[in-house]
Parts: sequence; C-alpha cells; structure tokens
Amino acid sequence: MTSELYSTSITMSATFVTLYVCRLKLTHSQNVDQTKKQRVMMTSSYPHSHQAMETRTDITVVIPVYNGAAFIEESIRSVLRQDMRPTKILVVDDGSTDSTCDIVRNLFSDEPLVELVISGSNNGPSHVRNLAMHLARDPYVAFLDADDAWQDNHLSGFHEASCKYPNADVIFTDSELLGSADHRMQNDNTRIEQVIAPLVQLLERNIIPQSGVMLRREVALDAGGYDAKKRYAEDYDLWLRLSLRPQICMVHISRATCLRREHQGQVSGNNADKMLKSAWNVRRLVVSELERSPPEVHSALLAAMNADLRTTWNMRNRALINEVLSHTSWIPGAHNAAATWYARVGYQWPLWRLAAALYDNIPNAWKTKIRSSPRK
Repeated sequence: MTSELYSTSITMSATFVTLYVCRLKLTHSQNVDQTKKQRVMMTSSYPHSHQAMETRTDITVVIPVYNGAAFIEESIRSVLRQDMRPTKILVVDDGSTDSTCDIVRNLFSDEPLVELVISGSNNGPSHVRNLAMHLARDPYVAFLDADDAWQDNHLSGFHEASCKYPNADVIFTDSELLGSADHRMQNDNTRIEQVIAPLVQLLERNIIPQSGVMLRREVALDAGGYDAKKRYAEDYDLWLRLSLRPQICMVHISRATCLRREHQGQVSGNNADKMLKSAWNVRRLVVSELERSPPEVHSALLAAMNADLRTTWNMRNRALINEVLSHTSWIPGAHNAAATWYARVGYQWPLWRLAAALYDNIPNAWKTKIRSSPRK
C-alpha cells in the first residue's frame, strides 16, 4: 500500500514537473515571438533600417558641385539615409579645385548608387544640371545642391505625390534653414496639392526651392532645361517657363524636407543686387511672351514689387530699394506704388535723386509729352 502511494506520488510529481517545464518553454517562446515582433515593428518604422532601404524609386538624384569639399559628404549621406532610395545619385563636379572629387572617391567608392561625373571647368550650375538630366535614365530627376541636405522622408514624399498625381511634371517641397527647428513636427499636417495658376503664384514669388524640386525629365528638357547663359535666377527662369506650358501640372508638398544652408561662399547670398535684377528680368521676359496680361498677372507683379521693397526697406539698403524701383517701372501701376515708397524714403535722399527716380518710374507716354512740350 505504501509503495503504491509512493509510486503514485512520484508519477504525479514527474507529471507536474513536465507540465511546468512545458509552460516555461511556452512562455519563453511567446516572449521570443513578442521580441521579434517588436524588432520588426522598430525596423519598419526606423528610416535607417535595411528593410526600409530595400524600397527603390524611379528617381535619379543630381548633386551639382563646385568646390564643395566642406559639405559634399553630408549632402550625399542625407540621400543615402532616405527611407526610399533612388536609382542613382549623380554627383556632377564642375571643375572643382579643392578636394571635392577625392572625398567622393574615397568615401563612396563602395556605394553602387553614387556615381561621380566630371563635367569640365566651371561652366556653371545650369550646364551641370542639364548634363545630368541627359545622363539620367529615370523619368524623374530630383536636385540637391552640394551645400544643402534632405530629411530622411524627402524622396518618399516625392514618391507619394507622384502616385497621387501621376501626371505631375514638377513636384516640390517647402524648405527650412539647416539647423533650425525640428521639422518632423510638421509631418502630421502635410498636404499634397496641385498648384492652381502656377504662373501667377510664381510671378509673385519663387515658391520652388532648387534643392527641394523633382522634375519630369522629358518635360524639363523639352522646355530647354536650365539657361546656361544665366548665372543668377536660372532656376526661377525655368520654373516660369514651365508654368507657361499648357497642361503643366505642378504639385506642392507642404513639408519642409529640404534643408538649406547659409554660408559665406554662396553665390546668391553675396550677390543680392544681381539676384534681384536677374529675377525681375526673368519676370519681364516671361510676361512679354504672354499674348495678353490678365489682371491677376499685374496684381502678382505689384505684390512681388512691394514684397521686395519691404525686404530692402527692412535692410535699410537704399541701393537695393533703387534697384527694385528701377527694374519694375515697366509694370502697369508701378509708378503709383513707386511714389508711395519714394515718399517713405525721400527724406533720406537728395531732392535731385528723388526727382530723377520719380521720372524713371512715370509712364513712357508722359515722358514723351514732357520732352515734346514747348519751352517758354
């Protein structure tokens, strides 16, 4: 009797131990599965993961560079960190005399996406961008200046916009200064919308950042590409010419994934007067190609004039104020706006200078009458 009870006790104890061990194994297996699930979730949400980078786009990235040794590495790495990688990254050197090419060769020789192209001897950014568009094979080309950078979701934004608007010819984002506020806070309110009346909006101000734009390659080349004769406002010139094309589709992504850098070596920053003059020459040339100028075009031009005057006024730069007024005298109604601004700055100028400037901004028909009026 005692031996039977003892045997039964041993059997029950062994069964209990077996069940406990099975439960431990099951619990461990569940924990392992949960950990794997968490890792998968982290991998899918983390933009630098290998899984995220497997997704490719039909976009070639073009980085024109001239003496950009200080920033070229950061620019290229910002493209390689994208959550949707491009087909190719064309780094097109425009005859740099610093170590730009050596940096690209030494740091990215093992990266199959990066291709270094030597274009010549400082022919200018327009020539370099046009060359890259001819070399590219993808339907879309995205541009990034060598001193700028992108957020990790920049190309995926382009991809999303091109899926929403398959006929999009120009897709662009907003831009912010590199090192400013955390831009990712804006992503929840992102809107992807087609630009209505792009010519009018562009005449008022250049809403397309050069480092935040993606172009349909064939459309841009068919429009003539970037004007290689222009050293300033060449991008603005292309945007305006594209806006003149019938059925053009421009799409705006309201997210600042383009990060601009300001530094002393910039062409645009050190030549404000030339940039301003070139922008107004481009506007005048585009408007002259219109068969008729509707009222909204005139309103956009006057708004651009007043915006430039406010900017130069805040800078207290009388030379730039005079540049704006002298290059906008052709706009209908500009003489009225000019009189208002001259009244504001007149106390700072000699009377003869004020009278000469006012004369420059009156209509040509009035000038003819003044010249032809009989003298007593």
